[in-house]
Amino acid sequence: MKKYLGYSVAILAVIFARLMPFSWIIGSTGFYFSWSTMIAPIVVKYIGMSWIGLFFIAKKGLTASVLLLHILHRLPLVGAAYAYKTHHWFFSVVIPLICMGMFALHDVGCLAWPYTLYWLIPVVLWFGSDNLCSRALTSSFVAHAIGSVIWLYCGDTSAATWMGLIPVVFVERLLMAMAIVGLDLLVAHCALLYSNKVRSVKIASVV
Repeated sequence: MKKYLGYSVAILAVIFARLMPFSWIIGSTGFYFSWSTMIAPIVVKYIGMSWIGLFFIAKKGLTASVLLLHILHRLPLVGAAYAYKTHHWFFSVVIPLICMGMFALHDVGCLAWPYTLYWLIPVVLWFGSDNLCSRALTSSFVAHAIGSVIWLYCGDTSAATWMGLIPVVFVERLLMAMAIVGLDLLVAHCALLYSNKVRSVKIASVV
């Protein structure tokens, strides 16, 4: 019963995450950050990595190019979920550094390289203490690094746009990290309440 309840909650959370915008992507036309970046790490942590596939479900009849773009735009969720669940050096250190290199190698990105300094945050945090807040920040900035590189190479942007985003990114990613921590604590609290309720019912039935 507990397992199926968790699955149902996860499905509803994914639907909510994909439909509700969190903030609009500056420099885009009609694209926005959804709650997927915050909810995916929680779903993966409590239910399993296989559930990340729900975030990749697309509409039928998409062309190959549109489907590829859809998949690329979902890749940040995978990085965020793995970084949050595993605290592995590959996702916390290697991925951000690779993204910094790819960004700097681009004709536009090389003119806005200070933008990538944010991606050193997961690297620094990995060498520090491992806790809920550090994992949330790492998850948020890993997703940001992957997403920014994809947007840089697939979109039409300018160096001025990226430089102008630097102060926005700080607030945006901090809010996302806070949302991840809040959601994690909420899920953990609800799971504890459910376990206590089940335990009470079992004790009452024995008595």
